[in-house]
Amino acid sequence: MSISHLFFDVGGVLGTDGWSSPQRRKAVERFGLDPAEFEQQHRDTVGTFEQGRMTLEEYLDATVFYRGRDFSREAFVEFMLAESRPHEATIALARRLADTGKYRMMTLNNESLELNRYRIERFGLSEIFEAFFSSCWLGFTKPSRRIYELALASRRRCRSARSSLTIAAPIWCRPAPWACGPYTSPRASGSP
Repeated sequence: MSISHLFFDVGGVLGTDGWSSPQRRKAVERFGLDPAEFEQQHRDTVGTFEQGRMTLEEYLDATVFYRGRDFSREAFVEFMLAESRPHEATIALARRLADTGKYRMMTLNNESLELNRYRIERFGLSEIFEAFFSSCWLGFTKPSRRIYELALASRRRCRSARSSLTIAAPIWCRPAPWACGPYTSPRASGSP
């Protein structure tokens, strides 16, 4: 049996972690947040946030801006996004693998909607990957067995078509050569 599909994680593989402990510790220091309070608020919301059932605005309301602050929401979001940096060597490797044409390139990651979209665009991932199996679109997070089952089931349904995949919850798979939305990649549709 030969390998035909490659799944990459985004956080910690294709780029820095999106909003994990190191990034939150920096935010605590930068914005003078109470560390224990912020971490408790984060723990209370992160599952909902990463499963796409809470917007970034709602997350910030629950974790940071539930009381007055001496900094703006925009400054905090800008900080969050700036913490996302690509791992250029891994992205170059993924690009080389994709360019061989031997593999269906996909991501499988836990990420909130807004950070996920930002990272896909900022890291140029839609040029490499044809599908993004992200917790914010699937409604399940790793290590739940269900997120892997959804990704593998979709992979099997789509295996005969060399086209874009549209991923949502519930998962959809259909040829969509015209689709270049956040769930699909122009690479799979033959675009440069």
